[in-house]
Amino acid sequence: MLQVKSSKFVSFQEIKIQEPSDQVPIGHVPRQMKIIARGPITRLCSPGDIVQVTGIYMPELKQGFAAMKSGLAHETHIEAYKIVKDKQNFKEYMLSDEMMAKVRDIIQCCENEQAVFGRISASICPEIFGMEEIKQALLLLMIGGVTKELKDGMRIRGHLNCLLMGDPGVAKSQLLKHISRFAPRGIYTTGKGSSGVGLTAAVLKDPNTGEVVLEGGALVLADTGICCIDEFDKMDERDRTNIHEVMEQQTISIAKAGITTSLNARTSILAAANPVYGRYNKNLAPHENINLAAALLSRFDLIFLLLDQANQELDVNLARHVTSVHQNLSAPEHASEKKIDAEVMRSFIAHAQTYNPTIPADLHNYIVAKYVEKRKF
Repeated sequence: MLQVKSSKFVSFQEIKIQEPSDQVPIGHVPRQMKIIARGPITRLCSPGDIVQVTGIYMPELKQGFAAMKSGLAHETHIEAYKIVKDKQNFKEYMLSDEMMAKVRDIIQCCENEQAVFGRISASICPEIFGMEEIKQALLLLMIGGVTKELKDGMRIRGHLNCLLMGDPGVAKSQLLKHISRFAPRGIYTTGKGSSGVGLTAAVLKDPNTGEVVLEGGALVLADTGICCIDEFDKMDERDRTNIHEVMEQQTISIAKAGITTSLNARTSILAAANPVYGRYNKNLAPHENINLAAALLSRFDLIFLLLDQANQELDVNLARHVTSVHQNLSAPEHASEKKIDAEVMRSFIAHAQTYNPTIPADLHNYIVAKYVEKRKF
């Protein structure tokens, strides 16, 4: 019988960790391990964090009929004694004096602000030929805007959502994978291999207590980061509607199995999709080529159309660039000589996020005039 008066109650947390996708052996699936945390090391990590766990590898001994049924095979876990969380967003990067000196050198070497912006954006996946405007947009997506909270509690998101729509073979997937690896907190998934529950949250039963618990999906794991969704057009329409709330309110509302709550999903969504008929048909209207609902398209701040057009000069430069990458396993010299190191770029982005810019009056009037002009059509 449990003696409550003589017992000592400590905090308890069960954590499930999964092997990073870039460390999975060929032909294997990511391995999982259960971690038991007690006392002061509980609640040190959140879903989606990359952690380093130090502990003792132990079997889970069962009693009674359960022990007879399991035989010699026991489930295992790690009794954690130390949990260290890696940096999971740009703001957590500690800007050392050495890194700040490198950032200042980059700024001083460039003629003006536009040159700084161009050099940093060109360092995003230089192995991919061209796409200067798209790389600039991806840099702005990683830096993000300013999230504003109004006095009445309403929040205006500062994270950008970007859609890359275009013909096959224009390196859309490579850009998405590069951004997911470059961002400290990046999640990569595909539309056909993801469900609405896998993107938002699933309701499961805790094996220890039997209680109903929530397990976060890809958008929850990418909180304060970037979620890259490839083959966005292949996703079922019912699953696409589940991310409407995430793209605007940046929350996930759950009302299942007696649980009514709201989960944070403060993430930028970078999606890639193909036209309806595989390739973009110029003879059709844009809405006939794009198989996405208007309610979903309106939630993307930036939409790029990538076309594979025949142009002799561009094709020659593209072919030379690709062959050089295959021969030297890196970007050509003219593209890589100005490339900035990844850690310096992360520090630059972290430094840029410390600013809180405001729109000047003349730019405010220009935006209003352009919006009214667009609405006339």
